[in-house]
Amino acid sequence: MLVVRYNGETETFYGSGDPSLLEKDALYIVDRIQEHAFHTQYYLSGFPGNYNSCWFEPVGTLAGTAPTKIEKKYVVLSLR
Repeated sequence: MLVVRYNGETETFYGSGDPSLLEKDALYIVDRIQEHAFHTQYYLSGFPGNYNSCWFEPVGTLAGTAPTKIEKKYVVLSLR
């Protein structure tokens, strides 16, 4: 499972989930990645819709089940 940090961006050209649901610098788990010809969308665990991948920075991966939103105190288990 990919773990990403939201960078606060909100611009989208292809439609996206509601960025007001996200907190800047918070970590989120990506359930699914959907790649298109010119953009990539992330589906975040516990959040409706899809989100522009440019709004996030990958920080690592988690194995197994994890909370839908990871607080900063948690440790990412393996970095890529």
